[in-house]
Parts: sequence; C-alpha cells; structure tokens
Amino acid sequence: MLLQVDRLRLAAPFALAALLLGAGVGRASDGPAPAFFGARGPVALPAGGDPQTAYRMPSGIGWSLEHQIDLDVFFVYFTATAKNALNDVDKDGVGAAMSFGAIIVPDVDVPVRLHVGLYPDQGALAPSRTRVRYTTFPDKVGLKVDSVFFSVATSLVFAPTPWLSIGASLHVIPTYSRQLLVLGGGGQRLELAGSPQINGVPLPGNPTYADFLDLVPNDATDPTLFYDSRAYGLHVSGLVSVTLAPLPDLAIGLAYRPRSLEAVPLTGEARIDAGRTLSSALASLDPSLQALFLSTLPNGGTRGFEADYDLKQEGPYVPQSVRLSLAWWPTERLLLAGEVAWTEWSRAFKSAKVTLTDGSNEDFNFVVGGDRVVVKAQTRWKNRWTASTQVAFRVTPDLTLRAGAHWGVSPLNPDPVGSIGTPAFACTSVMGGAGIQLTDDVQLNGLLEWVFRASARSGSNTGAVTTDNTRYTSGQVNLHLGVSIWF
Repeated sequence: MLLQVDRLRLAAPFALAALLLGAGVGRASDGPAPAFFGARGPVALPAGGDPQTAYRMPSGIGWSLEHQIDLDVFFVYFTATAKNALNDVDKDGVGAAMSFGAIIVPDVDVPVRLHVGLYPDQGALAPSRTRVRYTTFPDKVGLKVDSVFFSVATSLVFAPTPWLSIGASLHVIPTYSRQLLVLGGGGQRLELAGSPQINGVPLPGNPTYADFLDLVPNDATDPTLFYDSRAYGLHVSGLVSVTLAPLPDLAIGLAYRPRSLEAVPLTGEARIDAGRTLSSALASLDPSLQALFLSTLPNGGTRGFEADYDLKQEGPYVPQSVRLSLAWWPTERLLLAGEVAWTEWSRAFKSAKVTLTDGSNEDFNFVVGGDRVVVKAQTRWKNRWTASTQVAFRVTPDLTLRAGAHWGVSPLNPDPVGSIGTPAFACTSVMGGAGIQLTDDVQLNGLLEWVFRASARSGSNTGAVTTDNTRYTSGQVNLHLGVSIWF
C-alpha cells in the first residue's frame, strides 16, 4: 500500500534511536532529590518495542536541578522474516542513531527550568531495497521505504512549590518520506478521474482502460504499478505534564501528548511506472489486437508508460499518548521506577491519502481519465497499553547498576504489512547496564537491551495474493551508550 508505514519497517529501529532528552537516571539514584517534570518524549514506533530504557524511563520525570547536557547513541541489530507461498524473505542488519538533550536552569528567582532536545520521534530507514516476488513480478521487484519524524522540542517547567511542578512543551517535527512500492491490491483504493471505455478494440465486456489493465481491482490481486516518491513536510505537537512529590523520596508524573498536526503536509514528487501493468494486460491479446490497443492512445505508447506527478500526502501522524510514571527511593542508594502508557495508534495510523496531480504522461492520463490520481490506504493499527519497570542501585560512589523490563504488544495489523517483513512485531524486552561517574560532572552510561523474538500471521483474505497467510517473525538487540555532563 502506498503509505505502508507498517510495511516498510525493515530497519525501523534506525530512526527510533531516541534515547531521550532530560537528565540521566543514574545521578538521581545517588539519592532522593527534588524532581520536576520534563519533556521526556518521544512517543516512538514499536520497533524496539517502545522500550522505556533506563535513559528514557519514567518518561514523565526529569531528575536534575542543575544545568545538564545529554548525548546518547543507539545501535540496533535486527532480524525480520516474511514467509508465504511466493516469498521467503529473511533480513537482518545493523543501524544507529543519536539524540541530544539539555536542561537549562535560569539564574532567576522564579523556579523554572528550560528543556531543549533533538531526537528521532518515529519512523523507519531501510538500508537497502528488499527483493520481493509478486505474481506480476515473478522476477522480484526491489522495495524500500524511508519515513522519519524528527522532533525539535522546547519545554518550560514551573515549580511553584517543592511538591508540585507543571510543564509544557512545543514539538516542531520535520518529516521526510521516500517510498519505492507497488500499488494496487492489498487494501488500497485508487480513485481515478474517470477511465474511458476502449473503443475500436474487440474486447469482451467492452471494458474501460482501468478495467482492462486491472488498475482498480475488484477482488484479491497483486499490485502492478511501481511507485517512486520523495516528500517533505512539517508537523507540530506538544506535551503538558504534572509532577507531584507527596514525599521527599517519592515522585509521580503524568504526561499527555496530543496527536500531531500537519502544519505542512508531505509534499514532493512521485513517479508511477505502469509498464509492467501494460505488458501483463497486453500479453493476453494477439499481436494485431495489441497494436490496435496502442493505437487508441494519444501517443501510441511510444513514450513509455511512466508518469511524473506532484505529490501531496495526508497522514500518518505522531500518535496521542498518556503516560503515568512513578519513582521511589526506598534508600539513598536505590531507585525503583515504573510507568504505564497508552498510545492511540489507531487514529494516527488509521489511513493515508496521497493525491497525485499534473501527470506528465499523456497516454497514462488518457487511461485514468485525467492528470490526477488519488490513492487511499487503510492500515488499521490498534491502540496499545505498555508497561515498564526499572531499578538503579549505587554500588559505590562512582558506579550505578541498572536493570529493567518493558512489556508491550505490537499494534500493527499484519494483513496489510505485505511480504517485506518488519522488526516492529518484537515489543517485549529486558535490559541491564551501568553508569560510571568519571568526575563530579561527567557520567558515562551503557545499557544492553534484548527484545524477545515475536511472530504474527496475516489472514487468508488480505486483498493481495502475496500477502495471504504470511508468517512474520522479528527480534532485536539494542545497545545504548550515553554521556551526561553537568555544569
């Protein structure tokens, strides 16, 4: 499907590095300290399980009352398979990304803090094309999709009392999309301007060009249109939060983030190559009828069947979410923390609409009834609850050990995923690591996260032959490295 963000995630973790803004937990585990709320985003796609690691968890509580800079790097090894009647895709790879965060404490009498951060919010970056076989592409076709939402976040936190703080954040989110896909079938719907009937060619049923070429299939069929696009856009979002500290050693944080808004929809250029579509349809005709069919087109097919378009796309979005976090220091050396979160994937990834205008190929424009094509795709993701736990223990003044676990279920609907395979089905993880205090102002952190292998299976009526009864498996191993500097 055209915007299959749930289909493209061969390397989704590449863009999901997001080791968040805000202070590291290790410093706080050295003893209970006043806590205030910070912008601990992002809401990540479930590739990597949206695991709230020791750096990211709890998402609603910032730990530092000092100036601080965090620089975090994220490495991931992933595996993903997709197996059905025509394909046996087995992919693995390594990716990396990074994020930056800072806390600034103004030298004023008002108890405020400023958070600034740069990080991948959600998305996917595929390192190479994946060769997939369709009935109309028996020799396989290379597919690749990149989709990145990158957040620039600024937050202001106000603490009117030692036990209460209130935060608000603005997220400006540049977006990027690059897609190499095949269109038609698989739950997609192409809306044409009005394909005319084929006159002068004796074909059974007196079909339109779209019917003859099977551009808008009425039953389960494989896609035949090759699609290549590149687009850029801009979303905006925010975050509001409250942190309560009813006891000196207990903090409770609540955060709400609305679904992002498209300030500038994804806009760019696209190309449709219908050459395979045409050759597949003409193969059923004898040579004389093939020539007669081509003679009905304005240019007789002499300029090929590729068309360039201007592109405008609606969706997907950064989803709405609610997070509740708790941190407790039973002793000055031990931190226990937990979080539950609800993410509204269903509305953020419900559907996508791509409008293509100003088609450059007269033959293809004639076939579809104009120079405009609209493609709608349904992804039908599900909303999900997730839960995380974390423990940090200061063994010595310079060494803090950490461990944690994250539980979640992938919201992806396996039916429209396709035959590519995705590591996004793996969601539940365990992790362990340590922080080393090099100096009073510098801490190094490392964390290894194991994301348990998961599997899913599509149904037998997905809308495309090659996606029926597909079994997917995925797994990941993530390495988090970071440095925190106080000044």
